[in-house]
Amino acid sequence: MNNVRLACALVPSESEGHCSWFFRFCIDCGVVLTTVPDMSDLGFGIIAAARAVGIELKFCTLHIIRNLTSKFGKLFRQEHHNLIWESQGALQEIQYTAGLADLAVACGEQVQAYVANIDPVKWVIYPNIKTAMLYGWSTTNCVESEHNTSLMNNIRYSLPFPFVSAFVDFMRHDFKKKSDRAKKWIAEDRKVTPGALKAYDQQLQLAGQYATEPVSDDIFHVYSTTRLPKFKRRVVVSNRECSCAFMDQNGIPCRHFIASMLAAGTAARIFDSFDDVYLVSVYASVFDGAFVLPPIEEELYEYKFASSKRTTKLPRPRIVIRVPNHTMDPTQLPASHKVPCIGVRSTSNYRNLTNDERHAAYDMVLAEARFYVIDSSALWRFYRDNQPYMEAQSDFTCRCLQ
Repeated sequence: MNNVRLACALVPSESEGHCSWFFRFCIDCGVVLTTVPDMSDLGFGIIAAARAVGIELKFCTLHIIRNLTSKFGKLFRQEHHNLIWESQGALQEIQYTAGLADLAVACGEQVQAYVANIDPVKWVIYPNIKTAMLYGWSTTNCVESEHNTSLMNNIRYSLPFPFVSAFVDFMRHDFKKKSDRAKKWIAEDRKVTPGALKAYDQQLQLAGQYATEPVSDDIFHVYSTTRLPKFKRRVVVSNRECSCAFMDQNGIPCRHFIASMLAAGTAARIFDSFDDVYLVSVYASVFDGAFVLPPIEEELYEYKFASSKRTTKLPRPRIVIRVPNHTMDPTQLPASHKVPCIGVRSTSNYRNLTNDERHAAYDMVLAEARFYVIDSSALWRFYRDNQPYMEAQSDFTCRCLQ
């Protein structure tokens, strides 16, 4: 399964309100969040928000491990990580229970109790068999390559506008690549995606090690010819079912199902047994011709934020005037030459001003500073954060000397 990025948002915190806002926008825009597993960390905000909008979350195993490391660093160490992965992959309740017992012996009752309090339906395989297909997912970390990992890390630490811009551009590139891929696969007359075919080939290589016992034209018992004692699996061809968990959880024919199809002489219809998400026709219906259209610069507009409401009027910022002790025109000075200048003192009052009050303060400074080089870190930060306004109001070039 490949990762497809459909939406992103920047919020102050992972609170229930912010997560609900994000989920509702996704739903309103047509994103379906109920047909595939939605995985998340164990944050209270996102869990409560998902519950409120009817989304069934599955928990990321990697986040469970990180939480254990954070809470029980002296008890839960690197060598214990595999105990959590083994518990997550349990195909029967008895395996899960045995895994918890091993965890208690290795790490103590506190660690075991923490894991036991997490609903196994939310992260373990066995309670999802026959009820929810997880497609092999166990974590939220589903990038396909180290290049994409590095790229997403660079985006993650960007400022807000560069973050959104880079993320949208990343989506544009991703959708274009998938659209081209869909056209190519259709031209090659592929039935299923290459990733699914690779997983199928691995099962096909193992199918030769299994023998079949027909129960009826539709039902087969399958067992390994290389291991004793015989452990039989039941396959129902018409229902695309096998008693093993592989086909149920991945939607790809398993070795037992393939052996049964070969025995029944119906191997030509094997592609009909793949889950629909792996069919090239379904892939093409989503991505063929699809694209993401980022806005260009001339389509962007300046949004004027409304001034915040205040019950008391704060004092205006204190203006500090330092007159240069020479008469040379500062615009003729070399870039490395610092001169005294007019600036805004960086005070707590200045930080609390509204945008309109800050603009007025800047205009006051501007009236006295037309022939001076501005050398004020506070004013420079203000210029940086309000650059469109500054460029519209200024009729001279501000040379900022840091």
